[in-house]
Amino acid sequence: MADALGDHLAAGRLTVDEFRDRLDLVFTARTHGELAPATTGLPRPRSPEPPLGVATPEERARRRARRAETRWARFAAVSAGCWAVWGLSVSTPGAPGLEALWPLWVTLPWAAWLLTSPPRPEASGS
Repeated sequence: MADALGDHLAAGRLTVDEFRDRLDLVFTARTHGELAPATTGLPRPRSPEPPLGVATPEERARRRARRAETRWARFAAVSAGCWAVWGLSVSTPGAPGLEALWPLWVTLPWAAWLLTSPPRPEASGS
């Protein structure tokens, strides 16, 4: 707290007399509530930026959402391809009938996996 008041003094927000008065409040305070008057009228310090290479919680949430979208987009593309191939194969003469629904063996387990497992956390350094 005394360091913060010194920073405000150095920035010209406090006169030397105001600094001394507020510093006396800091050193005589016994509870956090008694510290509040020492910083009344002064701007709050900004929270420090995270170090380079460390994602903020918001950035991590955006990355998780992007990974989930990518997983579902891949699922949709591969499933559509499987069903398209199956549809073409069923329409040809002499092909097995509707009982050979082989795309279900791809689609159902993959969908179950997507629905039950969240995207993995990002690797460190990403």
